[in-house]
Amino acid sequence: MLYPFPSIDGRGRRRCQKCNMGRITCPHCQGNGQVVNYIQLTVTFMNYKKDYILEQTEMPDELVRTVEGEQVFQQTQLQVNPLMAFPVKAVNDNSHRLIEEEKVGHPSERQINQRQTLRAVPVTQIDYKFKDTVSKFFVYGNERKVYSPDYPQQCCWGCNIL
Repeated sequence: MLYPFPSIDGRGRRRCQKCNMGRITCPHCQGNGQVVNYIQLTVTFMNYKKDYILEQTEMPDELVRTVEGEQVFQQTQLQVNPLMAFPVKAVNDNSHRLIEEEKVGHPSERQINQRQTLRAVPVTQIDYKFKDTVSKFFVYGNERKVYSPDYPQQCCWGCNIL
């Protein structure tokens, strides 16, 4: 067994420097026979999320983030590949853009894995006419949430959308 201090015999005591005969308690290990120095390593895992939403109605895009949809594609690897054969060019282009941004986005961090997920969230726009007012509302997500920014009946006696 090697000891970091040659004068320590593994029992936590060493020779006295003055008389060279007696034994004194080692100040480095406080008599434990092992050096109590250590290095503390802290590892932090970070998840970075970026997304692109292709939603072509007047409904705010951020509403799509909060609902369930159908998973169309998912890829998990050390380095994912951009989508190239999806029928919508904007999806392919933004897949490539997001992956390129991540390559240079965190230069001092080690990347363990990447995941790319493509979800299809249903969004339906309903145009209607109520008392000579033409407007629209949206039903979105698998939960069938409703977004109606200018619903004509704002009080509790209005109709319900089921």
